[in-house]
Amino acid sequence: MWKCPKCRRKFKTRNQWHSCAIVKVDDLFENKLSLAKKIYNELLERCKAFSSFEIDTTKSCIYFVAHKRFIAIKPQKNGIITEFVLNRSNDVFLVIKISGIGKFKYAHRVMLDRVENVTDELMRWIEEAYTLQVSD
Repeated sequence: MWKCPKCRRKFKTRNQWHSCAIVKVDDLFENKLSLAKKIYNELLERCKAFSSFEIDTTKSCIYFVAHKRFIAIKPQKNGIITEFVLNRSNDVFLVIKISGIGKFKYAHRVMLDRVENVTDELMRWIEEAYTLQVSD
């Protein structure tokens, strides 16, 4: 792991390009409905149940990082968009987009507009994404 000497963020690749902008999690929820923060807090607590990780923020996104990033969280006005990678395509109700990003990896985008959408099934996918990233 390489740590940027300016912003102290960690990356897999030495001198990896990135923005050194330091953003607080709460800043990303400004001008958003309180629902977005409630969904984020539910995801945060449920992820803590199966892993330990650091939180990394950019100007528009929150990442949960174990060995590597295993979930991206993008606050929206009326909820959040989450993105995570699985080694299979899982085209079901909550998934709004799937993108192939390698021979056996698929990025899944999920729109969460209710706390109730943070289901046990979704958490199993996120835990699977965590396991995939940690073992990679």
